[in-house]
Amino acid sequence: MRWVWLKISFSMAILYLTHTPYLLAEPSSTAGSSSVSFDTISTEILSLAVGSNGRIACADSAGVAGVRMDFFNFAAECDTVDSIPGDTRKYLFDGSIIIGAVFDHDTILSNAIYGGGVDASSIIYELSSATGPILDNEIEYWTSGTLTNFDSSIAFRVKYFAPRSTVTYDLSGNLWYEDQQFMTKELKVWSYDGENHDNIVIGEVIDWDIPSDSGVENAGSVDTLRSLLYCAGAEFDQDSLVQCQKNNLRFGGMAFGYYKRYVSDTDSLAWFVLDSVPYGGYHESNSRFVTPGWDDNRLYQNMAAVNELTAWSHGHPDSQYVNLHTVLTYLFDYDLKAGDTLVFYSVMTTVRNADDETPKSTFERIEELTDKGRNFAHYFGCCHDLRGDLNTDGTDAALVDLTFAVQRLFHGGAAPTCAGEGDVNADGVSCDILDLSFLVDRIFRGGPSPYSCGEAPCQPSPSCHN
Repeated sequence: MRWVWLKISFSMAILYLTHTPYLLAEPSSTAGSSSVSFDTISTEILSLAVGSNGRIACADSAGVAGVRMDFFNFAAECDTVDSIPGDTRKYLFDGSIIIGAVFDHDTILSNAIYGGGVDASSIIYELSSATGPILDNEIEYWTSGTLTNFDSSIAFRVKYFAPRSTVTYDLSGNLWYEDQQFMTKELKVWSYDGENHDNIVIGEVIDWDIPSDSGVENAGSVDTLRSLLYCAGAEFDQDSLVQCQKNNLRFGGMAFGYYKRYVSDTDSLAWFVLDSVPYGGYHESNSRFVTPGWDDNRLYQNMAAVNELTAWSHGHPDSQYVNLHTVLTYLFDYDLKAGDTLVFYSVMTTVRNADDETPKSTFERIEELTDKGRNFAHYFGCCHDLRGDLNTDGTDAALVDLTFAVQRLFHGGAAPTCAGEGDVNADGVSCDILDLSFLVDRIFRGGPSPYSCGEAPCQPSPSCHN
């Protein structure tokens, strides 16, 4: 494993979309407030219901098509009648982040899947409201409020990004929107009570229900090179006369991108980045661990036992396709220091392939999309990783950048190609008078270089996470 610097900006000029929130009433025992609100974040092809408590898709919305990483409302989905095996209204049944530890000999994993934890201690509490969805150029994003575990000792925030730009090609008269079948997720975790917290576990769980001839039964595989766990539908060809899409060409997967750590050493204003190294991940049968009752102890034991990516396998050949859930463990048994902040990135992608729509109608397609999603997670901020490079010529804080800023501020000139590059002083506002002053000080007085594209250089405190 090697530590590398990463420069990514989250500074964005935001444009609010007019949208209708997707609302679902949660059971009263599953949230810190009386209900959980759901919004919808979308590419041009896929949509996902995102909950204010970190839950996604939501099993309670079983009859709602189009918000579960499915293609039901996309023109290419042709299997939309009930007589065809496999429910194409959903690829993703339910999902949630997982954050927890062993507290006083009790295993408590805060999560929101299937409506929430098994008891009050496993509930995710909402301290502030979610924001979005927001459209910024070619990216739509949504951010939860500040969330906490049962005793408000650990805080976290989740953010989803959906690419909106389209790259199309025409094969046999069909258009395929190649770059919009994934979404990326950012999870930020920090100590809320200002204390150290040892032995914590962080990850996510998704109950995929990829459309299948056998209903919701899927196969589970892994791609260790891409830190990818994916599920595939089953096809038995008994419905070939009425079905236009084979279900074994349908996939859904989750991949670990990378994580970065903001160190508590006040002399080191930087993010340390560790690429593509999840603790582990696995597929497991719902009949073994969900149907009997979602249990924190069993979940913790399973996450602890699997320190690599593990495909689903069963000794009986008829049991290779079962109702599965998938767990991706980012970190396990980690000691979170009071001043540290952890930020994780992961990718979700689904595939509805047909031989006449894409030349990659096998698992190669989900691998390709995973590569795109992981790259997107690294570079959706600063265009060239150079804060201060307003004219995007590859050199930061140069005289031409100062000229660019003057033209922009006083003569109505063009905005920086990338907002992150224009936020020279890293205060969250791109190309304003403070950025101009920063450039003048840097160029003519030997002032400091622009800050990293990782985050604004504030000391660890609650205000750093707003």
